Amino acid sequence: MTELDPLPPDFDPSYLSTVDELYHDQWAARKLLRIRWLQRSIEGFWPQGHPARLIHVAGTNGKGTVCRMLEAALHPAGGAGAMTNPHLFDFIERCTIGGRPLPRREWARLWRTVVRPHSLDRGEPDPDRCLSFAEAGILLALHAFTEAGLRWGLVETGVGGRYAPSMAITPVCCVLTNVGRDHPETLGHCVWQRALEKAGIARAGVPLVTAATGEGLAVVRRVAEEEKSPLHLVGPRQEEETRALADSLGVAGTRPPHGWLNLALAATVIRIVAPELDPAAALASMLDVAPLPGRFWQAGPHLLADVAHNPDKLAALAAELELRHPGRPLLLVFGASRNRPLAPMLAPLVHRTACVIFTSASYAGRDPEQLAAECRDAYPALATEVVPDPRKALARAEARRGHRDLVVITGSAYTIDQALNPDPLMKRLNAEYGRRGGELSKS
Repeated sequence: MTELDPLPPDFDPSYLSTVDELYHDQWAARKLLRIRWLQRSIEGFWPQGHPARLIHVAGTNGKGTVCRMLEAALHPAGGAGAMTNPHLFDFIERCTIGGRPLPRREWARLWRTVVRPHSLDRGEPDPDRCLSFAEAGILLALHAFTEAGLRWGLVETGVGGRYAPSMAITPVCCVLTNVGRDHPETLGHCVWQRALEKAGIARAGVPLVTAATGEGLAVVRRVAEEEKSPLHLVGPRQEEETRALADSLGVAGTRPPHGWLNLALAATVIRIVAPELDPAAALASMLDVAPLPGRFWQAGPHLLADVAHNPDKLAALAAELELRHPGRPLLLVFGASRNRPLAPMLAPLVHRTACVIFTSASYAGRDPEQLAAECRDAYPALATEVVPDPRKALARAEARRGHRDLVVITGSAYTIDQALNPDPLMKRLNAEYGRRGGELSKS
């Protein structure tokens, strides 16, 4: 689809958002009502405002990584926690305090004694007003931040921005990592549509920090101006400054190429919200952060797992593979969820892939036979197989691997979970998400 470069001079974010809401009025009204209800829940628990200084993080790629970096840098300044999503193997991955996952028993206690009773009270007499999965997760994390006495809390949005449940929080800073190619069916097929959704996290008077570029940045600028949100741009200059500081610390070689922009984003946020922190110490803390689960994870001697699930994330994976495993042929174990077109996702990896073994994703998974058919249409010279069970698909890849081949399992976090989760109980629960309530439980 043709993009707009430059934007028309009469591009009006408020009007376009208005028309979009009118065209999808029932959908938008439900989303906005749920945000309002969650705001009231938060106000009920914390009438004077949540005690932690909250930072709202949105974008296509790098959201979770930026949250973890900021958590590490801010933790010495009064304590910091982060709420990220999704999890790979275990729900406890979604909330950390000072980089440590909230223990299972704490999740259970907060749910049983605080959040579940509130959800039931809210749901009388209308069960549709009970907390959704995402809303409950936000409230659980906010209570965990409070009980730990944290000064800082990072909250990652799920999908999009302006209609996400995380819009119920009151942040001191907003971060929009970038605007890429994700969820076209719900966020829009054009860059300007997705940028409108993600830039919707902007609030009046609240700094908005972004590394968006091109058409996406042009939209973000318009939205920030309209919302009266001070805009802070992060680009090549900030990236080079971050590299230079890392050089001075003797640690410049420890990040992948695409990771420097995330570091520059986080460093810019630190300068805005906590200028008293020493930049070198903050950067050292951020460089020491371990990768999120399932991000370029060396799961075996010849096995790499990565949760890349859109074209931009798979392009980043391809760049990382070129850096760390140049020239090694790939055997892909690939699953996909929702209606993501296959060809753009595979494009960055096709040139070095010997075979793709298509398998299933446990949540909203695409039919692997259909994926294989799409692959044959787009890349007829590429060898394909179909093994619906992810664990068996991985075993099949290992069986046919040559001595130089690298097996890469990717395309969906749900596929990696079902192939590699060491906890059989969580693996079963993850695979059956939503089975009791159908679509109601997935809102």
